[in-house]
Amino acid sequence: MTNRQPQPFDQASRGPGLMESMMWVSGYHLAQTLAGGLLLLLLLLTAFNGFPNDWMEFEQFATQLGQGELDWLLTSLLGCATLGSLFVVLPLAFWRMSPRPRQSFGMELPTRRQLVLLTGAVVPLGILSDELYRAASLLMAHVHELLIAQWPVLASLKLDSDSISIIHGQTTNTAYSQLLVIVGVGPAIGEEVIFRGVIGKGLIARCGIVRGVLLTSVLFAMAHLSPAHALATLPIAVFLHVAYLATGSLWAPILVHFLNNALSVTMMKYELGQNVQISMILILSAVVYVTAIGFLLLRNERPFVGQLWTHLMNGTTHSSTAGLSGDVTPLVYAPSWLILVAGTGVLCFTWSFVAAASAAPAF
Repeated sequence: MTNRQPQPFDQASRGPGLMESMMWVSGYHLAQTLAGGLLLLLLLLTAFNGFPNDWMEFEQFATQLGQGELDWLLTSLLGCATLGSLFVVLPLAFWRMSPRPRQSFGMELPTRRQLVLLTGAVVPLGILSDELYRAASLLMAHVHELLIAQWPVLASLKLDSDSISIIHGQTTNTAYSQLLVIVGVGPAIGEEVIFRGVIGKGLIARCGIVRGVLLTSVLFAMAHLSPAHALATLPIAVFLHVAYLATGSLWAPILVHFLNNALSVTMMKYELGQNVQISMILILSAVVYVTAIGFLLLRNERPFVGQLWTHLMNGTTHSSTAGLSGDVTPLVYAPSWLILVAGTGVLCFTWSFVAAASAAPAF
């Protein structure tokens, strides 16, 4: 195969800088708000057969709704916000990364080896995220108490309100398949296209891999608004970006994101794992497990993927790297000792997880 030299391309096609990235985050929230608001408006117009003569009828109508109707309405609004916004952000994202958006995003499917590694990281990532969320929630509750002691007027301020608590309150009366679509499919596609496909590419091209990944992960966390939820998403955000870098496929972070959200929904819906005591050994082994999987992912069998972001940082196209010969150096080597560490982490994690589950009291 003849080697093709990387070709320079327009700076704008590399993706957004920091200021534009923040605008993308705000725009994504705006698109969700507009989608949910549009559904609410249509429902109200349908209920009243048009605009009511007296706007007080809206308030009277709302007070007559039962808890079941309110749960259905809230679930429908969340679903419309997450799925409806895709019709806005996806065309804009593909337009922003033109003239070759599919090559820019990387739409090739991961290999079977990569799929095994990606799915194997879901449970330990979920444990780390859940423990961070729990610790951050306790910290925010303590901060709230301190603020109330100083300023009693802040007693009505709810610092623990976020999408997780809202969804948790709707799981009982919402079908499992509906929850998977609302919580799993919509955010996985929309957020990965925006944060990894658009924002991440631009920030890495301008700031380098380490700073670009960190900046993208921080923006991803901030997009979840609640401090506890934001902190809990940081390890997942970093791993999602590592998966994207390692595989060169946007489907990799989409898959992990979907499986992570699906795992959370399943545990909330069926009240699983509530009595499992998470030990420090389990947390540390989960960290080793996820880190080892990240390094193993970066040991690519697709040679050109390892140099993809190096070429990107030097101002070359994604597609130009596909023609490089097979002797391109992978981004990270995985020596034999790493395989041993990964295996040890898997065994420790499995043992501690089974021990914690076995020690949980029966229902």
